[in-house]
Amino acid sequence: MLARLELNYIHGIDMTDADTNRTILSLLDELPLECDGLSKVASLLLTNENIPHNLNVGSVEIDEVGSIAYHCWISFDDGRILDLRARMWLGKSEEIPHGIFRPQQSHHYHANGYILAKDINPILLPILTGLNLEDFPRQFSELINPDLATNANTNKTVTRKPRDKNRPGY
Repeated sequence: MLARLELNYIHGIDMTDADTNRTILSLLDELPLECDGLSKVASLLLTNENIPHNLNVGSVEIDEVGSIAYHCWISFDDGRILDLRARMWLGKSEEIPHGIFRPQQSHHYHANGYILAKDINPILLPILTGLNLEDFPRQFSELINPDLATNANTNKTVTRKPRDKNRPGY
């Protein structure tokens, strides 16, 4: 029982406390990982929820703020980006995007390549986070596309789109 209790904590964050109203993004954001590790963890979680995405490797520049020559982030088919580490290097300014967002004209994300989800070894998840896949809340579906998530009022699960294993990211 004690070992299972310890798994409910992710670097000191109680994952079982519903009163904290923590989202998967706030849990990921508090991990002591840089952009590459965090993006790999996010990609594993997104893949687990069958959410199409790309794990990008490249650079980012925020006008009038600065740039990062090497950076990793997640992009989605609809143009949104998941980036929780630009502020780590560029500061805490509100002009620096954070979370899941649509890039503004002042946000320049330049992908030079991709890391395919199939190339990310799932053993990285417990190594980087101390938790297994099933220990994370399945919330990305609700954040990315609420229409694909479980309807809380009816407990009816809406069928997710099948993954296209031929597209980048899979």
